[in-house]
Amino acid sequence: MRLEHLMREVYSKPWLITADVHHRIQELMKLKLEMPRKDFQARDRVVEVCGEKVTLASMTIEDGVACIPFGGVLVKGAGDYEKWSGALAHEDVTTDINEALDNPKVSALMFDVDSPGGTCAGSFELAELISEAQQKKPCMAWVEGLCFSAAFLSMSGCGMIYGSRTSELGAIECYLPFCDVSARYKEAGYSMDIIKPDQSTHAAAGYPGTSLTEEQREYMKSQVTDLLEMYVKHLEEVRPNIPKEAMDGRTFFGERAFEVGMLDAVTTKQQAISDLRSFAGIKN
Repeated sequence: MRLEHLMREVYSKPWLITADVHHRIQELMKLKLEMPRKDFQARDRVVEVCGEKVTLASMTIEDGVACIPFGGVLVKGAGDYEKWSGALAHEDVTTDINEALDNPKVSALMFDVDSPGGTCAGSFELAELISEAQQKKPCMAWVEGLCFSAAFLSMSGCGMIYGSRTSELGAIECYLPFCDVSARYKEAGYSMDIIKPDQSTHAAAGYPGTSLTEEQREYMKSQVTDLLEMYVKHLEEVRPNIPKEAMDGRTFFGERAFEVGMLDAVTTKQQAISDLRSFAGIKN
């Protein structure tokens, strides 16, 4: 069932991630599906597909500040396969946040961010959790590299988002990539026929070997449109200074990200930590 879950997420669910990264995820999934299970599970084959196992950093607490790693593709319910490839589980971040909020020795939270985004599933809930955490203890996002799509949604509720001149933020977008393989089926001599009741207009939509009807496509479009509207509404509440024209899928580097309200300061990580400590009233 785990493989079925992965396939459903990759091939038929909306994503909040940059297109190039999603394409690489599809290629990774394709390699896994083409390999016999015993071959894929062998360490040399796993390394061949995923690369060397990524050791994800753990939360650290230093002088009252909880530093929470927030790197990689965000995945709800990420298992060993995804984590081996460097994915970040929503559940792990949630655990870190709750532990930091419950720890009386923690006065502030700092998220160390470098993420291209991830799945829609779980991202809105994580964004709400971080917004609520900000009401309890000061939260800062330090953007080490990327903060795109689902990652920016999640971090937008932080009281402070800092980055450097080369930090890149944005990609406020939502899409569902559908691969129509009906031509390949036809070329191979197959014709897929879906038998269903007349009233079941959307049943088996996107089944391999079939093309979407215009009604099915419009329904899928309405789903990603609704999700993007949820994203924009959240930003209007927590970051009202971001102009609507900047919410079109573009990304922005340092100074430009600051101009459109995605960054609160363009500085160094050392200065970011100093500002957070000062705001939280942590004495040196």
